[in-house]
Amino acid sequence: MSRNGRRSCLIQFYEGADTPDESGFPGGGTLWKTIWGDIVAERGSETTMADQRTIENYGWASVDYLELCEGAPPALIGTQRLGAMRLVHEGRSYDVDSIKADHVTKRDVVLRLVERASGT
Repeated sequence: MSRNGRRSCLIQFYEGADTPDESGFPGGGTLWKTIWGDIVAERGSETTMADQRTIENYGWASVDYLELCEGAPPALIGTQRLGAMRLVHEGRSYDVDSIKADHVTKRDVVLRLVERASGT
């Protein structure tokens, strides 16, 4: 896969990531596409309630608009489908929190990401 422009992160998009496996845990899903993009950290938080710790890290991912298109003529995939995907970069798994697509110039799609972890 060739690097697209000046993008620095290779991001994998998985579909069906919420499908539970035989043990009841969310499965890995099916790899839909691997795209070059940029990921920038925004903020993080850690809360503890009843001896249960929850960690949330937020960030922004920017990818080329046409990389998320399918069909002829190319059309951006549906926001519900994109919002249900799981993104993976360097072993870290992210959920899509919001989607901002530039439908006018069709240059970028900006995704707000959240990484959640919990434990004791």
